[in-house]
Amino acid sequence: MKNFFDDKLKFRQQWGGSVGQYGILNSSHIKNKEEYFVMEWVQCREQFLARRVSMFAFNCAKNGKRLAHFVGLIEAKVGVKKKDRTTFHTTSNSSIIIIKRSPWWNTSIRKSLFNNLLRCGLKYRIYKNNFEEALYSERYLKDTKPAVERFFQGYTKSKSRISGWYSQFSVDGWGVIDGVWRQLTKEEIESKVKKKADRLVKA
Repeated sequence: MKNFFDDKLKFRQQWGGSVGQYGILNSSHIKNKEEYFVMEWVQCREQFLARRVSMFAFNCAKNGKRLAHFVGLIEAKVGVKKKDRTTFHTTSNSSIIIIKRSPWWNTSIRKSLFNNLLRCGLKYRIYKNNFEEALYSERYLKDTKPAVERFFQGYTKSKSRISGWYSQFSVDGWGVIDGVWRQLTKEEIESKVKKKADRLVKA
């Protein structure tokens, strides 16, 4: 099912935030569907996670079509039904798209991952078919690769109450080994990251 719509929705602002920022839309404008206006641009992924919105603006630097393709590949991989998939809509500002996120992502850990995936999708090139390269182009997913892989295998629910993807599945490089607090080796970090990925279970 098509998930990209070149409908050029009316977008009031000339300035549309910085590339990769999330825009909180004016709710009355969403209801009237006459034009779209961003009340606030959010840079931080986790701050945006706290904003309970399923429809928002995103500065895609004119890369909306390939971003939609990237997210479509992911939603097919994790089994989101075609009728329920995220849709992307162009606006009168060529750098801004309106995203209507699929209800499938409506848990904190899924939404956190989704926010990260949008940033990764900006690096995706359809003609290059560089899905893996784009997927791990951002540190947040590169450092949590075992969890990303497990998620794509169908383990899309977390046993932990930690909401942020990176907070839950990353390792900061220090830990207690044999009773001693020290800097971890690369192998020890990889082992801990893999162990954290086991927090993901079947939904």
